[in-house]
Amino acid sequence: IYAVLGMNLFHHIALQPGGFLNEDANFTNFWLSFLLLVRAMTGESWNGLMHDAMVEEDARGRCSEAQGTCADHPLIAVVYFFSFFVLSAIICLNLVVAVILQKKSDLSNRNALSAAEVDHFQEVWSDFDRKGSYTMPSVHVAELLWNIDAPLGLGALDRMSRAQMLHFLTDLDLPDHSGLAHMQEVLVALARRAHGTELPVALFTQELNRSVEQSLKARGLLRLPASRVSVAQVFAAVLVQRRYRQNTVRRLFLSLADATQRQRRNFFSRPSSRSWS
Repeated sequence: IYAVLGMNLFHHIALQPGGFLNEDANFTNFWLSFLLLVRAMTGESWNGLMHDAMVEEDARGRCSEAQGTCADHPLIAVVYFFSFFVLSAIICLNLVVAVILQKKSDLSNRNALSAAEVDHFQEVWSDFDRKGSYTMPSVHVAELLWNIDAPLGLGALDRMSRAQMLHFLTDLDLPDHSGLAHMQEVLVALARRAHGTELPVALFTQELNRSVEQSLKARGLLRLPASRVSVAQVFAAVLVQRRYRQNTVRRLFLSLADATQRQRRNFFSRPSSRSWS
């Protein structure tokens, strides 16, 4: 629009040798007019172009009223170039801001905890919390993580070793409340690990807080017991106990096998009391 308008307003203005309106930058045709405005949009010498478009007949002979190569009115060039520069600057600024906001929105959506993930977490949690107490035994947290789909849980990942699971639980830093893990604490830890963000304060979190308070009051508690250990430490203790039991059973089985073997050897090596004739 401004290119066509400039052709109609300034096509007749005399070109200035060594000036800003010259043979390479002028309004004589649409292509040159468009390129000139693109250059002006970047802020390069737009005021110089404006002054050359305001040229009037003087002693230096830069233009001629008789030939019609002078500006019709200096104010026209001021309004034209000033409005173009302001509008183009606003448009470019809005484009830059729009790109930044779009990028920020994309990152936020990528890092946000979706409602589908929360619903899936609640569904899996309910399988371990049949009483609706919003707590579950800490020893079952590892199994819970395997049943929750990635990225919130480990459901879609390859099975990891016990040492890797212990390291994973250590990173989550889940508190243990006298053998219990709290639903909200588990969800917050998983959201922080998967999306790098805390659980947003929304209708779900407010409803969850009210439900937890009601559940604690129903059990005659004001709050959960203070945490002295973490879920990772409980998991490590379970692994140690399991290994101890396995070793104990193995030693018992070996001792029984040795005793049976000795009895069999003693039985077959005992001399017979019956004499054969």
